[in-house]
Amino acid sequence: MDKETELKAFYSVFGRDHSLEVLAHEKPDILVRSNSKVLLGVEVTDIYSHETDAKLKNLDRYSIGLLNGTMCIHRKDKEHIKVDEATLLDEEGNEKGRFMAILQEMPNFKDRVRILENAIAEKENRMGAYLVSSEVVDLIVMDSSHLFHHDRFEEFYRPYSALYPKDKLMGSLFREIYLVTTQKDNAKVYIPLRGNMFLSDCFAYEMFLREEGITKSSSKQTIETLLASLYLSGYTNLSISTNTNEFGIHFGSWEMHYSRTGKSIRDKTLLFDDVEVEKLRELVNDFSKDAKDRARSLVEKRSTVFSALEFVFPVKVA
Repeated sequence: MDKETELKAFYSVFGRDHSLEVLAHEKPDILVRSNSKVLLGVEVTDIYSHETDAKLKNLDRYSIGLLNGTMCIHRKDKEHIKVDEATLLDEEGNEKGRFMAILQEMPNFKDRVRILENAIAEKENRMGAYLVSSEVVDLIVMDSSHLFHHDRFEEFYRPYSALYPKDKLMGSLFREIYLVTTQKDNAKVYIPLRGNMFLSDCFAYEMFLREEGITKSSSKQTIETLLASLYLSGYTNLSISTNTNEFGIHFGSWEMHYSRTGKSIRDKTLLFDDVEVEKLRELVNDFSKDAKDRARSLVEKRSTVFSALEFVFPVKVA
């Protein structure tokens, strides 16, 4: 992937509406600076259904040659694609025309998730090199084969969340992993994978607390039960900020903020202000036994329930 493509991917997720300095780099691909201080590193990668599709997407001459008959399918590509005549139909099923097309089968969803998992793991293995240049690193995954195209978010997230190893996503050294894919009418969107996981868990535990009437008890007990539930689920590195009558749970580039006026999701993607926080692992031992006991039952219940928040954004003008 060339630097122009990497920068375009960066701007599609992070936008240009900021005063930060964006620099092309190696390991990671992009650095974000302010006053000569590196604040964020961003690595960019892409995924394809197979090497043949990568070749078709990146070698225009090969694709055109196959369609106009001036080139033959390479031997190794024959197991993935074929060139044949296709028929264009209107909405009533009437033939409107015929044309030559390159046909290929998409992998099943389980294999698509494996492709994504392997691509992320490959980048995780290089994190040591990225951290030399930046203490905080995000990953952008470009879905170049439209492996995760979906019309409705649940069509993607329900099978994805069941198949992708949650412990790997939770323990990732990337602050956030953005999947850039397409929705209905091929509208391009980006999906914060770690953010969706975290927020879906927050909302699930909130629902359990309401159902069991725990929210009717003291707010302290409610907060301790929620935080203990997240901790016991594996979110051992969460940070907590508190102020008068409000508190925030920080995970990666997101904050779940609670106050008397309600709750909100705060985007910290390009905000690098120092907020005074405490580590949840240093607080949880002081929680009441009742809160921790209730939390254990909620964690067990969480494994039986699907929960999702449609946390998806249209790509920005690159």
